[in-house]
Amino acid sequence: MPLDCEASVSVCVIQPDGTDRGHLCEVLRRTPRLQLAGTADDLVGARALLGRVVPDIALIDLSVHDGEFLSLLRDGTVPAATRVLGSLLTTDEATFFHALDSGVSGWLHVEEPPDRVVQAIEQVIEGGIPISPYLSGFLLRRVRPLVQPRRIPDNGARPKLTPRERETLQFVAKGFSVAEVASLLQISRHTVTTHVRSIYRKLEVHSRSAAIYEAMSLGILQQL
Repeated sequence: MPLDCEASVSVCVIQPDGTDRGHLCEVLRRTPRLQLAGTADDLVGARALLGRVVPDIALIDLSVHDGEFLSLLRDGTVPAATRVLGSLLTTDEATFFHALDSGVSGWLHVEEPPDRVVQAIEQVIEGGIPISPYLSGFLLRRVRPLVQPRRIPDNGARPKLTPRERETLQFVAKGFSVAEVASLLQISRHTVTTHVRSIYRKLEVHSRSAAIYEAMSLGILQQL
């Protein structure tokens, strides 16, 4: 669902002092269809905010104070109807997986540019699970040892991806959005979407994560 539709999407921002919270809030205010539902800079303020409002999305810095904001997810403070976008430090792998286990709907690097944040919100609205390219390496390092190469049939019937489809899959596996892949490959978003659909069809999957897993098990994705 694109962000220029009529229905508004409410977003609350829970970020500590010393961050670019003010600038981020201003970006959200200027973005069509996004409504800033409130802000908080500490745990007490966050609990009070989420007790007053039920935003569509909560953008929460899960890196601060050893990830103490994770308690908002674990104790039920975050309403069930609210999806959480967590921002993390690239070095904080443990917090990343704690957030994953707590049901976070997407992950951003703490220094992500504002336009990337808006893109991530759009992905969550559309049902996707955005992961910053800075953070996707955590997930791939965890998954790779669990993936055993799948035995290829004797007739050699390995899915045949075109060179451009392989390029697209590499970027998708690293967490780049459709718009970012289009920019990197200097092609249209429609063309990227066409490549992704073709990849899904050839790998017989229906999601990004399944495509990555299948491609790794087949040896199509080896170096990321």
